[in-house]
Order: sequence, then structure tokens, then C-alpha cells
Amino acid sequence: MDARVRNIDEEFRHLRRQFAAGLVARVDRIERAWRGLYRGDLASNELLKRELHNLVGACESYGFSELGQTARTLESHASDGERQQIGPLLPTLHRLVCRACAEAAGALSNSRPS
Repeated sequence: MDARVRNIDEEFRHLRRQFAAGLVARVDRIERAWRGLYRGDLASNELLKRELHNLVGACESYGFSELGQTARTLESHASDGERQQIGPLLPTLHRLVCRACAEAAGALSNSRPS
């Protein structure tokens, strides 16, 4: 592998770590929007859908496919007005965020993008 390819690979790993570092804040915003929606704040639904949509796209870009798929499922529930389906999936979202952070940090043996 030549130096240019190594530099690109290292830059991608760096960007992936930065993205993963922001995942907890993203999930916090998603949960706040979900709680607002559950309390009847309809504006929270738009925020929830936007946050989930952005998470889906970013996960696909950075190679976190399982996390992205879960976010896509949540986005679909939010778009369809199925707020009762969102809560049970939030623990899965948390677990996948933890896994993504560990992968990005290189803590897991399978640290390649999925």
C-alpha cells in the first residue's frame, strides 16, 4: 500500500472516530425529540424525523450499516406516526452506538467499516 492510500485510510479512520464521538449527542437529541412527541409536542416529530434521517445518511457514509438500518426503521416509525414503536427500539440504538464508538476507536477486532 503506498503512502497516499495509507493517508486516505488514516484520514477516513480519523473522520469515523470524530463521527462516532458525536453519536451520543445525536442519540440524546433523538430521545429528547421522542419524549417531546410522546408528550404531544407535534414539532418534536419533525425534529425526530430530521435527526433520524441525518443519522441514517451519516451511518451509511461512515460504514455503520447496522446502526443506520436501526435509525432507518425508527425514521419510518416516526414518519408513519407510530410513536409507540420507537421507545422499544431506543435501547437497541444505544447498544449500536456503543458498538460504533468501540469500532471507531479500534477497540473491537473487527474495526473495518461494515
